[in-house]
Amino acid sequence: MDTGSRRDRRHTGEGIMHKSLRGTFQIDFLEDQMIAIKFMRAVSLLSITFLFSMMVSAQSNSGSITGVVTDQNGAVVPNATVTVTNQGTNEKRTVQADADGRYDVVALPTGVYTIEAAASGFQVQSIKDLRLAVGERARANVVMAVSGVAAVVNVQGETRVDTETATVGDTITAARISDNPVNGRDFTQLLATIPGSVQTSHQFNASINGIPSTFGGSSVLVDGMDAGRVDLNGTSNVLGRIESRVNRVSMDSIQEIQVVENNYSAQYGMALGAVINPITKSGTNNFHGSLFEFYRNEALDANDFFNNAAGFPKSEFSLNQFGGNFSGPIKRDKVFFFGNYEGVRQDRGTLLTAIVPTQLFRASAVPAVLPLIATLPLPTTPILIPATGLPDPFRGIYQEQKVGNLREDTGSFKLDFLHTEKSSFSARYNINDSDTETPYGVGTDQTADGTLRVQLFKFSHNYIFNSNMVNEAAFGINHNKTHAGAGPSTLPLVSFLFGDQGIANPGPAQFNQFRTNAVYQFLDTLSWVKNNHSIKFGTDIRLNRRSAELVSQDTLQFLDLIRSDTLDLQNNLPFIMSRSGSPDLHYANENFGFFVQDDWKVHPRLSLNLGLRYDVSTVSRERDGLLQNFDPVTLTFSAVGEKVHNVDGNNFGPRIGFAWDIFGNGKTVLRGGYGIFYNRELPASWGSPQVNSFPTQSIDFITWLFFCGAGNWGYPVDPHALACGVRSAFAIDRNLKTGKAQHWSLNLQHDFGFGTLSVGYVANRVTDILTDGVVTPLNINRQAEGRPLSSAFGDVFLVGNYPSSEYHSLQVNFKRNLSRNVRFNANYTWAHATDDIVGFFRDYQDPAHPEREHASSDQDIRHNFSFDAGYDIPFQDWFDGGPRWLVQGWNVSTIIQARTGFPVNITTQGGVFGGFSPRPDIVPGVDPYDSHETLPNGFVCNGYSLPNCQFNPDAFVAPQSGPYGNAGRNLLRGPGFTQFDISVFKTTRFSESKSLQLRVDIFNIFNKANFAEPSGGLTQPDQNSVRPPSFFGQSIVTVGNNLGGLLGFGGPRQIQLSARFNF
Repeated sequence: MDTGSRRDRRHTGEGIMHKSLRGTFQIDFLEDQMIAIKFMRAVSLLSITFLFSMMVSAQSNSGSITGVVTDQNGAVVPNATVTVTNQGTNEKRTVQADADGRYDVVALPTGVYTIEAAASGFQVQSIKDLRLAVGERARANVVMAVSGVAAVVNVQGETRVDTETATVGDTITAARISDNPVNGRDFTQLLATIPGSVQTSHQFNASINGIPSTFGGSSVLVDGMDAGRVDLNGTSNVLGRIESRVNRVSMDSIQEIQVVENNYSAQYGMALGAVINPITKSGTNNFHGSLFEFYRNEALDANDFFNNAAGFPKSEFSLNQFGGNFSGPIKRDKVFFFGNYEGVRQDRGTLLTAIVPTQLFRASAVPAVLPLIATLPLPTTPILIPATGLPDPFRGIYQEQKVGNLREDTGSFKLDFLHTEKSSFSARYNINDSDTETPYGVGTDQTADGTLRVQLFKFSHNYIFNSNMVNEAAFGINHNKTHAGAGPSTLPLVSFLFGDQGIANPGPAQFNQFRTNAVYQFLDTLSWVKNNHSIKFGTDIRLNRRSAELVSQDTLQFLDLIRSDTLDLQNNLPFIMSRSGSPDLHYANENFGFFVQDDWKVHPRLSLNLGLRYDVSTVSRERDGLLQNFDPVTLTFSAVGEKVHNVDGNNFGPRIGFAWDIFGNGKTVLRGGYGIFYNRELPASWGSPQVNSFPTQSIDFITWLFFCGAGNWGYPVDPHALACGVRSAFAIDRNLKTGKAQHWSLNLQHDFGFGTLSVGYVANRVTDILTDGVVTPLNINRQAEGRPLSSAFGDVFLVGNYPSSEYHSLQVNFKRNLSRNVRFNANYTWAHATDDIVGFFRDYQDPAHPEREHASSDQDIRHNFSFDAGYDIPFQDWFDGGPRWLVQGWNVSTIIQARTGFPVNITTQGGVFGGFSPRPDIVPGVDPYDSHETLPNGFVCNGYSLPNCQFNPDAFVAPQSGPYGNAGRNLLRGPGFTQFDISVFKTTRFSESKSLQLRVDIFNIFNKANFAEPSGGLTQPDQNSVRPPSFFGQSIVTVGNNLGGLLGFGGPRQIQLSARFNF
């Protein structure tokens, strides 16, 4: 598709690999190889030890097929020969059923299989087209007839109940990946379609079973190998202003996505909640390929609700996502390959409006500040003084739409080698390279560059000792390198945060960060079938390496452009000056996981899942010892190189589950279980680990003037002026623990023939949650009356494990895999999540009583519904034939999401620092949602209405007894969310192997405005002359604005066109 000059500009060859990273790739990867060689030497001995001592097992991307061979009367057929064949590669595995007719084929690659059973006196019986998902123990009972013509049973598209495990989760199948409408083609958006998942909010509120999924307790793998960001547990893989979305694997290279959420096998660990594991495609004996392009443009979209209300036009937007796959055999039945490429070229406009100084201001300002404002444009619109109606001589309005862009290139190559009947090898390499250019201000130099390169590598070897014992070994590297730039400006950051926030902030963007993260991982899994036990042992070892540099940056906080008291930019008198930054620091630690899992078929109708996992991590360290602790008793810092806390070595996680086939027909199953799970400890992952060694220097004008007086005040920044500022510190609990989750569940599954229904109770309790910055640590040097520890320090944060959370839910799932033209997956969750967690950029109301924060969690959603479905429209049947090119190949697919509102915390003040103000008192008997206030624009509320009249300020008053009110945390609720997405496509076949698909996706087809949470601040101290801040009970953005506005969920109606050629 031709998208005009914007796309031409982004499709140029210079975009394929970012120049600034080109030279570093070989160095980085050579370093990785050297580490890998040393590591493999060390773990080779360990792997032999683990193999023969049968310690534990680790994640793999395989599954198992098990069942019972019987005759037509239900009597078992002993010692039958069972052969399973991968239909794509023709790989065969043969086992012998035991005396009770049971067979179990373990460690099978995911794919589509044929099961064939043969026994003396019986005809050969085959089950065809059984699709095996990763981690699945698929049950396939074989019923044999007496000798005669061989029989075949086809189970394609069958939606099976799980008669073998207690695991709560979902497998997102190939049809759901390829057919569902996904805005931006980020596979993590499909998490919205799994039970217990809420993704329709900003990144801090997204969750799975009440546990935060973006920054929290989730683990992301690719083919069973680590693919996280290394400095956090969660789905996020970007930093700062970087907008890349594909960044791990292209959706076109994914075969399926395994999501295990609750009560999963001891084989999986290092996560408090969900483990998300996309499985990549492999080559087969047939050549296959595809070429595709997805296209979006603002001309096809509706405008945002608030843009319309303000009279602003739609923002410029153009998005092209293009690429292709090619796969097939190198040597038939032996060597197979799969290759993928996806490119992203995006242009996105941002309307920037700010107050800028006039020419008269520039002429009257002290010469020292002229470099600070030299890059700011002159006003295009005057500001009228209310008293006189005349233009303000010193300030005016400037407005411009600036266009940022994203270049993202993703590629992968996978090679599978069936060495012998017993031995097979696989290797996969993924690379993602992106460059984001983001305008952040009206200045001529205010565009920031952000680069990200992600590389994922896996090498694995599977060996079959005999029909009952298989070993899977793998080594992987997860390497990502990020530069979240602050733009080209060498000036300090100038801010008016404490004044009129509508004034343009010249200088760089906040934070100029370099990060290089790497994980070197070794997995080994031994699967052993012994009678009615299917046992796994193995290990998961991860060497975590993380380097981080924060380029030194000065910040000048002014109260205004010009003020009567001269504390302004015109006179070069900032209210606060600060300097932050740290050199390139190199953090490291290691994770060791060991487990044993026994899936025991106690009875033909009862399976027990018994497991034990042990996880332990080394203490985080810095290469030069520059990771220090702070003692709040002695008010001193630990020595350089001293260990910051003790090892938590008590992380034993038992798992127990059962699956009971109630009637013995494989149709109705009761499943339940309990388990303990431990989070993964990452290197120095508590917020700002560098602060104790490299503190931020900050001082206000009053302190400098009356208590210090050293150096010069203002710009340029004199380091001597910062010398007498107080510093903050992080006191890390010496007995820091690993976060722990207890999961339990009980559910009933029933196969109705046309779909499978599951109804269950799913719960968890998480304790020892790390206050890592996303979870705010307690400030033990802040009280209403001052600094209780010492006035020589500013904030002192206690890094520990004191928060906890709890989640209880009723979950209902009704699912049908694609069969007879129809698939659907419906989920309803009623849930309640509670915790005492204080979220990002907020504070405890009363640091002396953190228990008073216990309430509904920020992620608490009482009712959540999602539905995704696809239908192959049989026009040829409806219209009794017709031209094949016209009536065949039509499909419609949809995703529908609906939920109730998120909690809103009520505070005495709103605005930027509203999360740090206390809560009010409740006025008894007053409905907090029945608003009748008069808004600043003169509108009078007449009860609850969206978006402006959601809360009643008369229901609250300022605290009457002391500084803290009696209102609980997260007391009220914001608006709900509903979105209906649809895709319609037509596939026209030219031959058996060649086809063209034309497609349209419509996101939010009914253009429903989904409002974000309203302000919970009773008063609004912030000042912004350009965009007035929200007042109490008012939403001023949509959910889509919170998520970037033009991609993902919650935006206005958007249309995407695409074409795909398959061959």
